[in-house]
Amino acid sequence: MTEQVNFNKVINILNEELEAKYASKDMIIPFPEFEYKQNHHYFTYSKDYQHNNLITFLKCHVYISGMYEPNENSEAKVVDISKEWFNKYMDTLIKLKF
Repeated sequence: MTEQVNFNKVINILNEELEAKYASKDMIIPFPEFEYKQNHHYFTYSKDYQHNNLITFLKCHVYISGMYEPNENSEAKVVDISKEWFNKYMDTLIKLKF
């Protein structure tokens, strides 16, 4: 049986965790396009024309439901997948910057 994913809850988790990291005094990101803004939601949720669920960080998709089997969908799994792709995105940005 497939778990129904509450994507708004997933988005809130991702944004809260990212804001918590920014709240740390040690966290400094040298990317102007990634500057911290109070209560700014970097992760967003939408659907594409094929009704796939999309989680987007800035302009980069970090989760597309059509890429995974329905039995792989759970809130925890979607959060983990989104974090994994977010980290790959940031690693690529760092490599391109330096």
